Amino acid sequence: MKGPIDKDSLLIPKRFIPVDQAGELDTFYSNKHWFVGYVQYCHEQRVADKLASKGVEYYLPMQKRKKQWSDRVKTVNVMIMPRYIFIRCKPSERIPLIQEISDLKSYMMDKTNHTPVIVKDDQMDKFRKMVDYETLSVVVDPTQFEPGEMVEVVCGPLAGQVLELIDVNGTKCIALGLGILGTARMEIPLSYVEKVKKNIT
Repeated sequence: MKGPIDKDSLLIPKRFIPVDQAGELDTFYSNKHWFVGYVQYCHEQRVADKLASKGVEYYLPMQKRKKQWSDRVKTVNVMIMPRYIFIRCKPSERIPLIQEISDLKSYMMDKTNHTPVIVKDDQMDKFRKMVDYETLSVVVDPTQFEPGEMVEVVCGPLAGQVLELIDVNGTKCIALGLGILGTARMEIPLSYVEKVKKNIT
């Protein structure tokens, strides 16, 4: 006999559960997922440190960028998505984390069905590889771009990744859809990509 469902789990209706991610309700609630946390202004790192102290997996997307000062060029860490942090936990653990970490204010919600946004593991893996490729700058744009052709990156840290090639104001970019978060994109030389064969998805 299956055990009772935790009350906190009921915050995610059954209709929200993607069939390809969890075959049944209990499996979904027992697994960890990537939620999108919203934090106090300029407190991203503080929240990250508190999550780490609790043993909670998180991802704070940052890249090193060169900034021109009056007398020198300085390399600094720049938040790709200010005020957001990705948190991997079970559905029943979301609310306790907000209660325990005051700078973690809420989670991004899908307003169409009033459920928390979840980024799939494969999307997160590709996004992290894009951000970690620090020689090219990543931009997360809320704009939904026209679908592009599928290409495979053939060199660099993203080699082997299949992404979309889109046109942004005449500039070719590889792009990764992140649902209602928008689109993560970066400019890339066309010599770095190859067209994907039709039988590859």
